[in-house]
Amino acid sequence: MASYRVELPAGCTEVTLVRAEDGSETVVRFDPNTSNGPMLRDDVARRLREYLAREPGSEAPALVDLMVRQLGFQVGPLAARAPIRLTVMDRRAVTLWVGASTVVSASKRQTAFALTLPGAVQKDDARVLFRLGSPGTDGPAIVRAFRNWAGA
Repeated sequence: MASYRVELPAGCTEVTLVRAEDGSETVVRFDPNTSNGPMLRDDVARRLREYLAREPGSEAPALVDLMVRQLGFQVGPLAARAPIRLTVMDRRAVTLWVGASTVVSASKRQTAFALTLPGAVQKDDARVLFRLGSPGTDGPAIVRAFRNWAGA
């Protein structure tokens, strides 16, 4: 018996499964109210709107949405004017800070790994900065890499 894992895109409400042996189909439907994963808190959504007001092309809202809904990151309490802190706990804990135009890894435990990713810029301490929208910097690929590293 083979088993498969398929990750469905956010918002998917119906999947048709087809057996290769006999062509039989099974339709699986999801409640549209739960198919998008966890919702962002109101304060987080407000902060993301502020980012967009300052930088209309900001990737941050889509990135935070991906991190929370699909990758399992939890949003920490918001501090005034600070980037949004997101953490995921697995075999390793990963904390990333997402601002309007940056993703920052500020943990000494993450520094060596963070520096292996495209677009990494090390600051004068343990911080590694990724500038969203810069050539060679793919925000979704970066946060997925951190998520995978957390589980490795």
